[in-house]
This record gives sequence, C-alpha cells and structure tokens, in this order.
Amino acid sequence: MTKDSPKTKFSDYFFVLYFAFVKKFLFFCRLKNMNNP
Repeated sequence: MTKDSPKTKFSDYFFVLYFAFVKKFLFFCRLKNMNNP
C-alpha cells in the first residue's frame, strides 16, 4: 500500500485539477450563452 501511495496521491491531485477545469469550462460556456442568446 505504501508503494502505491504516491500514485494514488497523484491520481487524486489530477482528478481535482480536471474537475476544477471542467467546472470552470462549463461555467464559461454558460456565461457565453447568457451573453449571446
């Protein structure tokens, strides 16, 4: 388990970054659609 610890940590970090990016992207698209109906 200790051997896989760094990999799991990296996966969690990547997942958080990816989730934040998707959330920001969706928010940007929604804002763009609101400005240009």
